[in-house]
Amino acid sequence: MDFPGLNTLGLAAARTDLEVDGLVLPHAHPRASEMFYVSKGVVIAGFIDTKNQLFQKFLRQGDVFVFPRGLLHYCVNAGFESATAFFRA
Repeated sequence: MDFPGLNTLGLAAARTDLEVDGLVLPHAHPRASEMFYVSKGVVIAGFIDTKNQLFQKFLRQGDVFVFPRGLLHYCVNAGFESATAFFRA
């Protein structure tokens, strides 16, 4: 409210900790893409495009993945220890 030029940017950042076999359920963000950064562990990240084609990738420490705006996406811990990731939408 003190700096009106930044109102309504819709920027969010968060951390998620995934236990072994932990899952972030499929969901979408209709107004923003999401950047996903793995800081620890091994994670499978994926999304489904508008033609119902699945895109997924194994991510390791230091890897980044982008989920396109409005598309259903998810991630799951694919390693043998907990995983930590940060994301911005």
